[in-house]
Amino acid sequence: MANENYLTTVFAPDWRSGNSHQHHLGESLKNLGVQVDYLSHYRRVFPLLRGMKAFPEKSILYLHWPEAYMGTPGQRLYTFRQARFAYDLTFACRSRPLAVTAHNIYPHNYPRTDLFTQNLKAMYDRADGVIAHSTAAVEELSAEFQVSSEQIRVIRHGEVPELIHNLPTRKDAASQLGWSLERPVCLMFGAVSPYKGIEEVFKYWNQNQPSFQLVIVGRHDSDEYGESLKSIAGANQSITLRLDFVASEELQQWLSVADCCL
Repeated sequence: MANENYLTTVFAPDWRSGNSHQHHLGESLKNLGVQVDYLSHYRRVFPLLRGMKAFPEKSILYLHWPEAYMGTPGQRLYTFRQARFAYDLTFACRSRPLAVTAHNIYPHNYPRTDLFTQNLKAMYDRADGVIAHSTAAVEELSAEFQVSSEQIRVIRHGEVPELIHNLPTRKDAASQLGWSLERPVCLMFGAVSPYKGIEEVFKYWNQNQPSFQLVIVGRHDSDEYGESLKSIAGANQSITLRLDFVASEELQQWLSVADCCL
């Protein structure tokens, strides 16, 4: 349990392992004297309510990705988890503030059902503060969910300077990767997920055969999606798949090798 003498902010869910933004944000808040904790354990039935009982009553619930508590489309309990979300959030925040980051207007890869939209609306209605990454996002949130502009603060998405500073030379990076520099490289990096439109890029590469080598670097959503991408890429030697989470050092090498990024 966190120290009662500190202002405590509880990040939910704990997705630090796959998201550097959340990790760096937490470290920055700690440097400002904020006690930062993470809702790391998923507890059944009412995960937000039950999870927050481990933290001080006056701690802030900071919800980053609400879809983590709404279930996964296609799974057996998806409808139940959708139906319980607004109640779970209300009970968890009865005596504590709620902060929300609107990374996207709608979470990726989720069907926009009426219930899903109602859940998001209930979340924004309950929130004491909403963080958006741009003024355009403020306008969309206001239009889509009637979020008051006074309720929103624009904090632009932070960069990861260690990724783009002190990059190795292109020659050294290629050597470390075991990569040939015979062709220019077009790099797509980050989470490999259906919303990224990777299939459309593959279609363009297969039809037009550009002179660039397309390199996809990142962890895929599922084994099924990874196999689907491999099937679409087929025998096209101009497409390279590196479907795994790569350390910062290797990502720096790919950035040094790349002539452009998508």
